[in-house]
Amino acid sequence: MYYNIMYYIKYLKYKNKYNKLKLSQSGGNPIKILIYCHPDKIKYHPENEDGRKFISINYNLTEHPYYLSPILEKILELNGWEDKTDLQIETLDNKENYNTADIQVNGFDVNFMLTRNNEYDIVFVPDCDGKWIYLQYDRIIDYDISTQRLVRYYEINDKDPLFIQSEVDKRNLNRPEPSDINLFCSLINLLGTMVKSKGVLFCSKILLNLENVEILEQEIKNKKILSNFTINYHSPTAGPDSFGLYELHAFQNGPIIYAKKE
Repeated sequence: MYYNIMYYIKYLKYKNKYNKLKLSQSGGNPIKILIYCHPDKIKYHPENEDGRKFISINYNLTEHPYYLSPILEKILELNGWEDKTDLQIETLDNKENYNTADIQVNGFDVNFMLTRNNEYDIVFVPDCDGKWIYLQYDRIIDYDISTQRLVRYYEINDKDPLFIQSEVDKRNLNRPEPSDINLFCSLINLLGTMVKSKGVLFCSKILLNLENVEILEQEIKNKKILSNFTINYHSPTAGPDSFGLYELHAFQNGPIIYAKKE
């Protein structure tokens, strides 16, 4: 009985020591990451010395390297988090089919962003469509032309006018929003509200036309965007990227924003 008690005390002592070590390695709290517009789950494998450490797991449980893993790994390195092993990763996507993301909602909904105030160490917005694109790039003209062509096709094939109208009504429900640089800037600010102090917001796939790029750059310069962040903004014409993020980006077809909250 005495020996059992002694062994149990030793067990508790070593367990407490191990838990303290693990806590110190993780910095006390896990690094919490939100990855936008990715319909798979993502796991972190820091032991992958020769390969990408962020692994995507799709709907049929097939694992493959996350194609933007090098950027996330670089962000960890830039913030001294490269030795962290305790990462809490959430993916977000609202696509209807083959979606196993952790959060399946419209991530650009104002209510969603405001309910996650100061929640994440990294908010990663690398490759989005929907509102992210519609507010930048006006596709409405193309959409309306395609609707007109569809109506003409139905008319040539003698479709009932009521049927044609019902099809047009369905398409109008999904009609893109007009591009709006001011709303786009507001959207970036809302994304920033989800980032913790000392955390990071990364945004790419910024496809603004030249005029709107100039407006975005002026808004950043005047501190009207992410005013409580230190912003590293890089565009294709800006020369070498001091953080080395742009060269890792898979698209390299538009500006990127790397912003650290104060």
